[in-house]
Amino acid sequence: AGQFKSLVEERAQTISVEAQEALPEILVDADAIALAVFNLLDNAVKYSERDTPIRVRVQRRDNFLSIEVEDHGAGIPKTEQEKIFEKFYRVDESGGKKVPGSGIGLTLVREIAQAHKGQANVRSELGAGSTFQILLPIGG
Repeated sequence: AGQFKSLVEERAQTISVEAQEALPEILVDADAIALAVFNLLDNAVKYSERDTPIRVRVQRRDNFLSIEVEDHGAGIPKTEQEKIFEKFYRVDESGGKKVPGSGIGLTLVREIAQAHKGQANVRSELGAGSTFQILLPIGG
């Protein structure tokens, strides 16, 4: 989140980080996980309007460590939510708004999560925003 400070301030957005106390330690490739979170934050900034908050949450969920990035952007249609993790797939933008990108960021996020025996998911509602989640198993 710290790496996004200048971009976020430029767009008058805020990023907050909420981390549950006493999180379990897990063995991960820290650079890969940072890249996955960076991609999620980049998308949250690109697909959200000015003056909207972005929230990062890290918490334990059952036998997983959950990293969530929540935005209040345009949202993703239900029919597109699984497709967005496919390489080079881009959701058609309504209103002629062209968002820069190659369509590989979310593929990379999912591949990084799966390489750690975890998963990447999305919950989204049109007009209300999206929450992307990376689940990493605790204890192996």
